[in-house]
Amino acid sequence: MGRSQSEYAPGLLDRIERSLWRRYNDMVVDDFVTRRLGSPAGAVLKTDLFEEALGNDSVERAIPAAFVGMDLSLTILGAARRRSHDAPMLRADVRHLPFANATLGGAISTSTLDHFRDPGDLASSLRELGRVLRPGARLLLTLDNPVNPLLALRNALPHSFRRLVGLTPYYVGYTCGPARVERLLGDAGFEVRETAAILHFPRILAALLGPALRLAGLGRIEGRTLGLLQHAEFLRRWPIRWFTGHYVAVVAVRNSDLRIG
Repeated sequence: MGRSQSEYAPGLLDRIERSLWRRYNDMVVDDFVTRRLGSPAGAVLKTDLFEEALGNDSVERAIPAAFVGMDLSLTILGAARRRSHDAPMLRADVRHLPFANATLGGAISTSTLDHFRDPGDLASSLRELGRVLRPGARLLLTLDNPVNPLLALRNALPHSFRRLVGLTPYYVGYTCGPARVERLLGDAGFEVRETAAILHFPRILAALLGPALRLAGLGRIEGRTLGLLQHAEFLRRWPIRWFTGHYVAVVAVRNSDLRIG
């Protein structure tokens, strides 16, 4: 993972856990991932335990085979372990995975590879995932969408300022659009099966809406509000989807003719 333990602001998990945006984010991403898991032939690796640290075990429960979680942050790893159902979780770097060649039945990498400063780290991480996955295994990947103008504006701000105001309390690094990520996946030994733009309700509006509802004494209707936010996902079928989607979401399959070593 690209975020280090020191990147997290104190009390971050407690604040995010109550966030309307986080609940919407998890609902949409979990739906994308669980609908595309298929039937993995072996253990499935999740390269980031941020969701599990917040108590969201939807992906873990949806995996029909064994679940293996990893994270580089001791803060996140500890929180995920306290809330897990005894699933194996280890501290590891996605650029140097501690698994033998072609041993895993699948991998889920949700907003893990867009926290590196060096673009080369994203490419090397994809190569590592290609190395440890069995032929035919699926990789489900999401990255921040740089085509979205709101994200582009956010990422253009200095990291120190974004962290000071709580906009992104962890480091946001290099990411790439759909065409570039498809090329990188091809170079890493994957065949891309699907590329989509997901999470279309503007983050800034969701971030303001949750506190506004609580301030007005309407916090009890946040659950129903989530359903309204989810209606924004119809935009994934529109020509403007790359301008409104928060994530580039990809389903890729590890090629059987990939040569390792």
